[in-house]
Amino acid sequence: MLGSSASDVSFDLVILVLSSRQKQFSPARRREAVRRSWVRDVAGSLGDPKASAAELCAVRHYFVVGGGRGRPHVWHDDVLVLPVADGYTQILHKVMTPDDP
Repeated sequence: MLGSSASDVSFDLVILVLSSRQKQFSPARRREAVRRSWVRDVAGSLGDPKASAAELCAVRHYFVVGGGRGRPHVWHDDVLVLPVADGYTQILHKVMTPDDP
């Protein structure tokens, strides 16, 4: 899994939040607001509060941004930087991979 050196890390649910690195949209402030709101409630696991640890759903979130070079990598623990342009018209490239030739 991205962001971990251990190959045995897995999650039941991965939440991808489309974000930006474009400063005019204050992306860092917006990501921090999300971290302090609903992400705090789902961080780590989801499920019935009375459920055992084995019954909970393991959850991980990533903010997906463009502007990276080379292979995708995780920056600041929860920001996934993809090697695509970072703009509104490139949103599709953040969620789909091109077909192999």
